[in-house]
Amino acid sequence: MLFAAVSIAGLWVPLQRSIAEIDSQSPLALVGWTLPLSIAVALHGIRSEPDPTEARPERAADAFIAGCCFAIGLLCAFAAPRAFGWESTAARPELLAAPGLLAGWIVVFFGSRALWLARRGIAVAVASCPIWYGWLVVPLQRAGIAVAWPALQALGAVAGVRTTDAAGLHAVGFADGTMVVVGATCAGASSVLGVGLVLGSTSCVLRGTTRQKATWVLAGAAIALVGNILRLCVLLLVGVVTSPSAALRFVHPVAGVVVTLGATAVSLALSPRFGLEVPRRPTHRVDERLARCAPRRITVATAVAIAVAASANVAYASIWQLDRLGGSSAVTNDDAALVLPQVAGVLGLDSTEVAPVSWVEQFYGQATWRRFVMFDPDAAGRAPITVDLTTATEADAIDRLDLGACYGFHGVQVEHAIGVDGMGDRPAELFAFDERGGGSGRGGRTEVVTWQTKVSGGVQRVVVSQLAGDREAVAAVAAAISDATSSDATSATGRFP
Repeated sequence: MLFAAVSIAGLWVPLQRSIAEIDSQSPLALVGWTLPLSIAVALHGIRSEPDPTEARPERAADAFIAGCCFAIGLLCAFAAPRAFGWESTAARPELLAAPGLLAGWIVVFFGSRALWLARRGIAVAVASCPIWYGWLVVPLQRAGIAVAWPALQALGAVAGVRTTDAAGLHAVGFADGTMVVVGATCAGASSVLGVGLVLGSTSCVLRGTTRQKATWVLAGAAIALVGNILRLCVLLLVGVVTSPSAALRFVHPVAGVVVTLGATAVSLALSPRFGLEVPRRPTHRVDERLARCAPRRITVATAVAIAVAASANVAYASIWQLDRLGGSSAVTNDDAALVLPQVAGVLGLDSTEVAPVSWVEQFYGQATWRRFVMFDPDAAGRAPITVDLTTATEADAIDRLDLGACYGFHGVQVEHAIGVDGMGDRPAELFAFDERGGGSGRGGRTEVVTWQTKVSGGVQRVVVSQLAGDREAVAAVAAAISDATSSDATSATGRFP
């Protein structure tokens, strides 16, 4: 009980992040839930695994081994988030600390000999961090869309709904004029990865061959993929029978969780058909097996474990220092839509608002996406500069589905840099990519400058971009908007008092 309590307390920050992301449509939203699974698998191994040897290490070695494990875990807890920078939101590098911390607590409470018995639980903790398999997300998303799209086309033809597939964009048009994009969050990658992680963890405690377990996990992933096709078909039918707004607002947020839970339940029920068995309950007790090799000074061991757990939480606090809402963006700024006419006038440009993006809520929840175009009236041949303003009530919604993930889904090779000249202390990012890499057939290099800022009622992401772009022109517009929206009365350039 002490081991479980200290482990949960020491890993509370990554667990809390996982709880906060349970309603997220991010494909990696469920990975943190493998942490309690790893604790359960480790305890099961300690209780049930046969002893590989009668050799028992000296108790003096336990302190050294635990110290090494704790050192590795705390090093990852302190250093990993900073090493990954803003990518920590998606990569979850803080989970790298879990295996070392978990191994250290096992040694402290059960002795170093228990490490081998709990090896599968430690392996599950290693698998909790998506940096090992994050590269699978984009191919999995494309596969999910490729498999589901023919079914949606067939159902759309029967239900009288238009389906279009142009320039790599899959969209469904309803009778009321609403267009819904079947994008990355619709691919079912989150369900497939979630089911795979749960089944992979469960396979550690089931009896069967490695081949049987692997086949079962792959079959569960396939069931999740089929379930996602049904989910999209149900969403389309709900949109036809009721309204697209009802389908996106009420059904879409919970449908993915339902598919994940359903696919997991079906897969667990089918495990006997793959030759897997639930092991018999051991007749011996854990304290009898480990009494001769576990630490005897439980009071000292508990104090050390609690100190390490507290240190881990202090280390995890550095994650919040990587928030994109830093510098001038950390205080409430003006809505960029209010200052764009002023900015355009100072820069000698014209500004006009085009139709808003109607399907923003399916990605960002309660949010708006307004698009403005700025162009030089005296240079008709010059490409306009687009300003996209996505404003969401929840700050985390913007980070869950960032631009990097979007570009990766569409297969473009992106040049990415953190920190943009002329933006002052705003945490801004620069993206640049060749349009031909996205399969559009157009030449030129797109330039993008983006940042996030607090505004009244939520968080706003500003994206300034230009197809076949001039980086200096894009950066100048971005700096001017940043200046104009700042809550500081004296701007960096003095042009927008």
